[in-house]
Amino acid sequence: MCGIALTVSGIRINISSLPFDSTSPNRQSENLVISLDDLKEALRRRGPDSLGVKKVNFPHNDGNGELCFIGATLQLRGTLPLVQPLVDASRNILLYNGTFCYFV
Repeated sequence: MCGIALTVSGIRINISSLPFDSTSPNRQSENLVISLDDLKEALRRRGPDSLGVKKVNFPHNDGNGELCFIGATLQLRGTLPLVQPLVDASRNILLYNGTFCYFV
């Protein structure tokens, strides 16, 4: 089974209007700290044939932010593993979790 993840760091995101707001009185707040290495190891167990990481840094008003795309693939078809994330010539990034079909 494949696994994908996206982490966002270095920016402040206001989630107060979302239904899963951790400040809601109906939900207990938990302070979980998960390292990037922990996340990569968890994803590696889901797709042991390849693990790829692509980091994108970007400046913003409060400093610098970082997006980290992680993709683990379990190779079930073909002879060569397809490593995610995929990055095209325009630097678009694709992560997918499921069946990938292509035509020649």
